Amino acid sequence: MSEHAIIIPYRDRSEHLPILLNALIKYRSLVDIYIFEQNNNNLFNRGQLFNSIINIKKDYKYYIFHDVDLIPSSDIDYIRDYLVPTHLSCYVEQFDYKLLDDVTDYKLSNMFGGVVALSKEHFLKVNGYSNLYEGWGWEDRRQKDDCSSEDSGQPT
Repeated sequence: MSEHAIIIPYRDRSEHLPILLNALIKYRSLVDIYIFEQNNNNLFNRGQLFNSIINIKKDYKYYIFHDVDLIPSSDIDYIRDYLVPTHLSCYVEQFDYKLLDDVTDYKLSNMFGGVVALSKEHFLKVNGYSNLYEGWGWEDRRQKDDCSSEDSGQPT
């Protein structure tokens, strides 16, 4: 059984999904990939879709929360231990493999979204993603704040 699950929230991004899945094909025998689709007309609730992984009865050690429109570099390996919450979006081509806040050391960045890895322990400790944010944005900032709390470990 795989220790890693990749969770992709999805709605109305049919042009991005096949590109992402093709980029993730190298993991097909190593991880389980879940696509959770929001199929209503409400504002997009990314956090709620991410939290859907808890309803899956498999026990994973690590979760990789992955936006559908961020394509990982072919030389990046997601299969590793994540001892602290880890921001992985700095490894995607859309951002020219850089962080958007122009910080060269990703550990000092305020960015914490797009692609994030959490251990199951950390995910449960921060009670998953907030379901309160609809539309685009703030759930990432909230997750960084939750993961930065004293008890959950500093995100990297």
